[in-house]
Amino acid sequence: MSSKSSRARRQTPPAPRVQTSLRTRIVRSIGPALILAILALLYGGYLRVSLASLDAEAVKEWTTLQTLLKERGDLAIEFADATERLAKQEASVASNESGAPSASEEDVEPTVDEILGDVRKISERLRDARTPTLGANADADLGATLGALFYAVKDMTALRADEEYRRLLQELAESETAITDARGRYNALVMEENAKLTKFPGKFVAPLVKLDPREYFNAEAADARTPRPVALPEQKKR
Repeated sequence: MSSKSSRARRQTPPAPRVQTSLRTRIVRSIGPALILAILALLYGGYLRVSLASLDAEAVKEWTTLQTLLKERGDLAIEFADATERLAKQEASVASNESGAPSASEEDVEPTVDEILGDVRKISERLRDARTPTLGANADADLGATLGALFYAVKDMTALRADEEYRRLLQELAESETAITDARGRYNALVMEENAKLTKFPGKFVAPLVKLDPREYFNAEAADARTPRPVALPEQKKR
C-alpha cells in the first residue's frame, strides 16, 4: 500500500501545475495592456498620417489663395490705370466744353488721384502677402478702397461706356468670388487641422509631426490694421 502511494506521488508532481498557473496569470495580466499599447501605436500612426494629409491640403489651398491674391492685385492695378486714363479724358472734355477745370478744390476728399494711389499701394500689399492674415487684411482694404473709387467716379460717363473698363470690372468681380470660395475651403481645412492639433490625443502627436495651429484667412478689425483702410467719401461726410 505504501509502495503504491509513493508511486502515485512521483507520477503526479504538483510543481508543473503551479508554474503553468503562474504563466497563465502573467499572460492574462499583460495581454490587455499589450493590446491597448498596440492599438495606441496604430491610432497614433493613423493620426500622424491624417494630420500630415490635412496640413498638405491646407498648404495647397493657401498656395491657391496666394495665386488668386496676386492675380487680383494685378487686375486692380490695371483697373486703376484704366480709370485714371478715362478720368483724365473726361476731365479734359469737360474742361474744353466749359473753359474751366471740371473739379474744384472743395470736392469731397479723398480725390480720385488719392484713391487711385491707395489702390496701387494696397494691390502691392496683396501681391506680396506672405501670411493669411496679411492677405486677408490687404484684400479687405482693397475692397473698401475700390468701393471708395466706384463712389468717386460714379458720375463719369466715359467709364461706363468704355469696354475695357467694363471688362476689368467683371474680372474683378470674378476674382472676388474665386477668393471667397478658396477662403472657405482653406478655413475649413484649418479649422479641422487646428481642432486635431489642440485636442487630445492630437496635441501629444503634434510635436512628433512638427505642426503648429495655422492662421485663418480672416481680416483683422479695421482699426487694428496698418495702414488703416480708406473710408468711403459718403462716410467721411457724416
